[in-house]
Amino acid sequence: MDTLEDFARWYEDEVKKNEEERGIPEALRQKMSLVQEILDSKNRMKQREMADGIPCGNMSKIRMARIEEKEKDFPYVNLVEGQAELWRNL
Repeated sequence: MDTLEDFARWYEDEVKKNEEERGIPEALRQKMSLVQEILDSKNRMKQREMADGIPCGNMSKIRMARIEEKEKDFPYVNLVEGQAELWRNL
């Protein structure tokens, strides 16, 4: 959503510049609300996340947060997963 928001801001700015350069009167200019729609959508996602307790967002960020959580619980998780045969012999 952040990338989409960045693109929408750029796009709306470019359209506005183009209309100004072409001398299109304010009353006839395109009424865009892409950025506002994206911001509203992000807000709805946050509200759903708070209500449901289910995080919405970038899948890689969610995955990394879960890995970090797992490592906090057991800091040697990589040793166990990578060399399980050593741990079985203890």
